Amino acid sequence: MHLETFEDALKQLVGKKGTSWVGQLLLALIIWISFPFKAFLISISLQMDVNFLTISAITFLAYMVAMIPITPGGLGTFEGSTVLLLSSLQIAVTEAVIFAILLRFITFWFVFLISFLYSGGLYMNKNHRVTYFGFLIKKETVEKSA
Repeated sequence: MHLETFEDALKQLVGKKGTSWVGQLLLALIIWISFPFKAFLISISLQMDVNFLTISAITFLAYMVAMIPITPGGLGTFEGSTVLLLSSLQIAVTEAVIFAILLRFITFWFVFLISFLYSGGLYMNKNHRVTYFGFLIKKETVEKSA
């Protein structure tokens, strides 16, 4: 019963014109592919002796571990698994911790902060409209129609 319902919903989603599921899939792929590149750039800036494939594997493994619902948002599990995997490659624990915290900030906390600020801006008073231009927020009064 549930499988038939899921299959019908999936057929309905794929069959609709104008749905953006393909665009959303492409966006998700771009985001996930960008994670190892960000990690590799951080490792280069920290002068770590790790190649791109290794840092990619470590990044994806750490995110897989973080998806196990032990803590909200994988808080701590990502960092711990990253440090464990990097230290197994004879990278100093202090370097691994710095790498893990920087990577997590760039890929999670920075995005979370920007999203929080954006959604907080959208939840303004009903009488005001928020116009975003980069980081500038211009508050305009919307006149009520009688």
